Amino acid sequence: MPPLVSILIPTYNRSEMLRQALGSALMQSHRQIEVLVSDNHSTDGTPAVIDEFARRDERVRRLKSPPGNASAMLNIRNAFLAAEGKFAVVLADDDFFLDYRYLEEGVRILEDRHLGLLICDCVLGRPRREVTSLRLGPVTSGRHFFLNYWRDTYSIPVISNLFDVRLARTCDPWSDPAILYADVELWLKMMTLTDVAYYEYPAVYYRFHGQNIVSTMSLPMHKQNVRFIANAAAFASPAFDERTLIEWKKDLLVEYCQLILKEGKSLRMGDLRDLRAAIGLAREGLGRRRWLRLLEYMRRHYVRTAARGWRRATSRMELIDAQPTNGF
Repeated sequence: MPPLVSILIPTYNRSEMLRQALGSALMQSHRQIEVLVSDNHSTDGTPAVIDEFARRDERVRRLKSPPGNASAMLNIRNAFLAAEGKFAVVLADDDFFLDYRYLEEGVRILEDRHLGLLICDCVLGRPRREVTSLRLGPVTSGRHFFLNYWRDTYSIPVISNLFDVRLARTCDPWSDPAILYADVELWLKMMTLTDVAYYEYPAVYYRFHGQNIVSTMSLPMHKQNVRFIANAAAFASPAFDERTLIEWKKDLLVEYCQLILKEGKSLRMGDLRDLRAAIGLAREGLGRRRWLRLLEYMRRHYVRTAARGWRRATSRMELIDAQPTNGF
């Protein structure tokens, strides 16, 4: 019998989008699944939607998030701890599977190659839809992927990667409510334990909207979230020497700063000090090469900011020019 796969769907007040997520999960060609929907105390029609699907298909189970929980990360953990499958995949309640054979093919790949992590491409549902294309080989050394993360094509665009549950439990995932990149932390930790398989087709539709977790993070939240880098480095200490991990943290910090800047947030020197201190780099210099890269990222940010300000000012002037002048 094929191994059981746990589909973990954390949800909160997204009843209509949840319908599409659940429908796509139940259409998977791999039939040995359990669909665990962890409801974080929704106040809309979400519980009724889950119950409706559970009545129609016994593979769907509704889980209640712990009382008083307000954390999306602990809501994912609630589903993860209940998983009974050999493999699991997280499907956000606002996303949905595109490839109905994803789990069937993914399980086959992991089983045949004796691996613990399969990453996939996705469709990014921005106004102009983009298809990610990592263009990796069928299998990449996990430690090589770890050391080169966020360089070239060594990235993971979506949370819905297939992973070995037993291996993931050694990483204690989604345990810190302040770390919103907990999935990235998990993948990095797992890379020190297993090589990484690649599913070359876009398996998931990642929906962009105003309430995406990563698009609503404030700068103070980023200063907490950045600790995922330090956590991954500490977990990786048996695999790499201390100096290698320090240099790796510096590289990831610079790329993380770029992500913050792309969100439209400005970084001051005090913010950089806080970010460095959060991952244990307060006494470490970044080095000339990294500073130059960071300054280039900041230059691009301020150019974009100035361009947006110019466009807004121009639009206001055009509106003023279009108003009646009462003959003067």
